[in-house]
Amino acid sequence: MANQLYSDSTRVILERLIEKEKYPMKVVPFSAFEKHGKLPRSDDGLAVSYREGMNVIFVSHRWWNTLSEIPNPDVPPTKKSANLKHYIICKTVNRGRKTGLFDSFDTKEEIYLWMDFACIDQDNPENKLKGVQSLTSYIARSDVMLIPMRGTFSKEVHLTKNYGERAWCRLECFIFTVIERAKSPMVPPRLFFVGTKKGHRVGNYRFLDKYRPSKGQVTLESDIPAIKEIESEAIELMGFSLIEFGLADWLENDNAKLKIKKQLLGDVHMEMLADKISNVVDSNLELSGKLSLHLCSNLISSVGVQSLLELGIKDRIVGIDLYENNIGENGLLAIANFLKQSECTLSKLRLELIPGGCSKAVSVAFAESLKVNQSLCELSLGDNNIGGLEGVSICTSLASNSTLKKLDLSKNRIGVKGAKGIATFLESNTGHLSFTHLFLGYNNLGSTFKERMNAWKKLNPESNVVVEPSPPLDV
Repeated sequence: MANQLYSDSTRVILERLIEKEKYPMKVVPFSAFEKHGKLPRSDDGLAVSYREGMNVIFVSHRWWNTLSEIPNPDVPPTKKSANLKHYIICKTVNRGRKTGLFDSFDTKEEIYLWMDFACIDQDNPENKLKGVQSLTSYIARSDVMLIPMRGTFSKEVHLTKNYGERAWCRLECFIFTVIERAKSPMVPPRLFFVGTKKGHRVGNYRFLDKYRPSKGQVTLESDIPAIKEIESEAIELMGFSLIEFGLADWLENDNAKLKIKKQLLGDVHMEMLADKISNVVDSNLELSGKLSLHLCSNLISSVGVQSLLELGIKDRIVGIDLYENNIGENGLLAIANFLKQSECTLSKLRLELIPGGCSKAVSVAFAESLKVNQSLCELSLGDNNIGGLEGVSICTSLASNSTLKKLDLSKNRIGVKGAKGIATFLESNTGHLSFTHLFLGYNNLGSTFKERMNAWKKLNPESNVVVEPSPPLDV
């Protein structure tokens, strides 16, 4: 059932991608490509119209001869290693056919190549632009990506010199990775085949923000807007597909956690996620109060937070993990204020390492909200630059809260003065506090605080003040 749900949504997404085609896809039969003896140009007449079901290899490459009067993607015919790229491509494809390297299609059938030089009109500027704008569609129809290289290369294609630093090369790898992840999100794509004169190897593309295509090198700065537009479409596709898969898996297997970490999810994805979960849970109350969202290290802002908070009522979800998302002061204040509302049903929140940290206003807002909140059982505000006075303020709210069992303020700036204030508060409320764990590690609390807590623990055996390094709360 989950696979069917996900398959249906993925098919719709891929169809939507293909519909973005602005210029008809052309491909070159490999037999004609090989016989040609050099890289064919679009005006050589080798390209044919794409038909559904063709076995297509997308050739992603950096042009090797861009300084001559007439740029050419291969080694010039006047050089000793003339047409080296053509040789590498042919050798890799033939080797792949013999060894079963290309197991994603039937190699007994004709293989077709897509290559910009041969398949995008090189003479008509308008058609050329339309071809570039159709890259996403072309890649969606391809089965394999082949990257011809010369010299040394890394198995991580984005780190390979003279290829991986180029924005357009990154973009092609990026889109291909995204589409393959959309087809099978839990299985990393292994369909990058890097070919050289001596051999081949399988490559991969690490999906990190610093390797975004738009952060790569370009010859013309005017290319950046087009790259960003295509990049944005690809990121949206991947996020939507990951969410669809995660929700389908949740419904099928009754998983308690939906984890999508470090995948550049943004506010538009949070809006979709909130809508889908709300619709599912509101129509099936048996699913309420079970799901936690783990969304670490994405690109969620305060706008996305507002969407997620819609899930914090009616037991739609149990908890949210927003570790290392740039939700800013506005996002943190929105969460703190939400916790004051009587309809809040969230029981777990992880808000560690938020860029910019918790300002004084944010710390005060959380301290005030914890005095009245009756749903939260676990809260982590670790690594948020919280100072001594603010730390004391948050801790003293425990006197009015009988629901919160675990509070994590580790890796902040509480210091010796803050530790003194917290110790005094705890000692003056001996036997009257309900928390089980207060995490304060990495705060430079001083030896006196530890001694006072050892004595306090004897009088409060059910409560633990942890001053040693400890693992993060598991939302």
